[in-house]
Amino acid sequence: MTAYEKSEIIMSILEDKKAQDIKLINLDGVSIIADYLVIATGMNKKHIEQLGYYCEEELEKSDIKKLRHQKSEDWLLIDFGDVIIHIFDQETRAKYNLEDLWDVKI
Repeated sequence: MTAYEKSEIIMSILEDKKAQDIKLINLDGVSIIADYLVIATGMNKKHIEQLGYYCEEELEKSDIKKLRHQKSEDWLLIDFGDVIIHIFDQETRAKYNLEDLWDVKI
C-alpha cells in the first residue's frame, strides 16, 4: 500500500468519526520524516484518543503497524513511517499551526 493510499484511509476514518478540519500535507520530496502528514482536530481528549484508536485498528487490518504512538492531554501523534497523524484539540492546533509551518498543502 502506498503512503497516499494510507493517508486516504486515515482521512476517511477521521471524517467518518467526526474529526474536524482534516488536512493532508504532502511532504514527498520536501522532508525525509514522512511522505504525508494528516492533521485533524478532535472535540475533546477522549475523542482524540478514539480517533487514533480507529486509525490504528483499521491499518492493522492491512498489517500496517505503527512505529510510534505518543500522546499528551491535547495532542496525539501516530507515526506509520511514511504517514504521520497529528490529532489536536482546537487550541493546541492553533498554537502549533503545522499547516503554515510546512505550507506545502495538496
